[in-house]
Amino acid sequence: MTTSSKREISALQDILGETLYSLRLEGALYSKSELTAPWGIDMPPMEGKMMFHILTKGECWLRLANHEDIYLAAGDIALLPRGEGHQIACDQSVECKPFFEIPATQVSERFERIQHGGNGEESLLTCGVINLDNLTARKLVSQLPPLIHITSKDSELPASLQTLSKLMEKEAETLRAGGEAVLSSLADIIVIQVIRYWIEHA
Repeated sequence: MTTSSKREISALQDILGETLYSLRLEGALYSKSELTAPWGIDMPPMEGKMMFHILTKGECWLRLANHEDIYLAAGDIALLPRGEGHQIACDQSVECKPFFEIPATQVSERFERIQHGGNGEESLLTCGVINLDNLTARKLVSQLPPLIHITSKDSELPASLQTLSKLMEKEAETLRAGGEAVLSSLADIIVIQVIRYWIEHA
């Protein structure tokens, strides 16, 4: 590698580092979904927001227009940086119900629980919708793919990211005093870690 190439890579890393450092996110809504097969959810597009799914139990498929279907196993994380509409279901052939038509139990202003599906195998999802509250975040998102899939089977996946995912699931399950603030902070860290991981391995 030439000295010039090394300098270009170093400059790019500096720019990415500054962007991630200044990235500020604000959670709009979090949900803990208890889903039993057969189940399918049709998520509407949400412009100006990020969406993420953390699967902590079971398995499912994520369908996104102009993208191959993605299989999610327990421990996987799916981040949709541009908030594009998508479907997530226990099986590729299952009909999906619009998200806002599924009954939800409002736990607090920004947190809800969802129970949906039949009487089959259970899957647990922790999901979030995150506002992009500044120009830096929106510029970064414009450079990202429509979907980032982090699989728990990746041997290079940082252990810290798996720990954060488990901590977020536990916090969502109990939602003690100050739980929303904890969830928001964890979501910030997880999203930044996912983006950082993608940048380093893309």
